[in-house]
Amino acid sequence: MFKKLISILFVISMLWANSCKNDKKENKDSMNASPESIEFKTTNYNKKFGDCSNPDSLCYELDIQNLQIKSGPQVVQNSVNKAIDGYLYATLGSFLSEDSPALASLDEYADALIKDYKHVASEFDDYEQDWNIQVKTELKNNDDNIISILTTVDSYLGGAHGNHWNDFLNFDANTGKEITWENIITDQDKFMKLA
Repeated sequence: MFKKLISILFVISMLWANSCKNDKKENKDSMNASPESIEFKTTNYNKKFGDCSNPDSLCYELDIQNLQIKSGPQVVQNSVNKAIDGYLYATLGSFLSEDSPALASLDEYADALIKDYKHVASEFDDYEQDWNIQVKTELKNNDDNIISILTTVDSYLGGAHGNHWNDFLNFDANTGKEITWENIITDQDKFMKLA
């Protein structure tokens, strides 16, 4: 009886040891499996009105360096590219006059901004202000977990000074979902008390 018990325990321990080896091998293989690489491309968009090389001429210029995912998991590519475009269009829309409708392309935004510029310039006989908007999107991090994109906006639309600001767009590299402060700081009230 004792020999049978020892034999059964021996067989069970061998099966258990063998299953642990297989688990380790599967875990090692899954750790070594590289996720689909995410690659980016930058496209440049520039539209001008007037002779910007002549200081006596009216000039409006829109200059955009737009970062987009060119290859990678389709769900990540769609989500991140859509969010970048949404940010870009919202930024350009913020410069338009209040009665402007939502637009669907860079050309439509550029034409609407030029229309606003022409309208302002036509109201003053001696209007000499040039207008420009520059938007740049730049990849700051692209690893297995986080994609982080810096957006830099510089604008001058007349007045005493131009404007400049930076924003970051952060994404889960596996899902393409945008990471917001609400995802990081779960107790907003507590955080605000701390701040």
